[in-house]
Amino acid sequence: MKFKFFVALFFVCTFFYATDSISAEKESIESPSTFLSQDKYEFAPVPEGFEVKHDFIIENKGNAVLNIKKVRTG
Repeated sequence: MKFKFFVALFFVCTFFYATDSISAEKESIESPSTFLSQDKYEFAPVPEGFEVKHDFIIENKGNAVLNIKKVRTG
């Protein structure tokens, strides 16, 4: 009886170990991941006709190439 219990426990542990390994493989799929330290910026009042600029730093923290195809102002 104890032998059957240990065999069953072995298979259950093996199953959970195998499914954990599969999920770790899924996490390692290559994909880009954007990071912006600042996603919003409000300018002080600007007189008409003046040009203002602000740089946003976009960092790719993923493990694949990040392609930026479209940018729009809010």
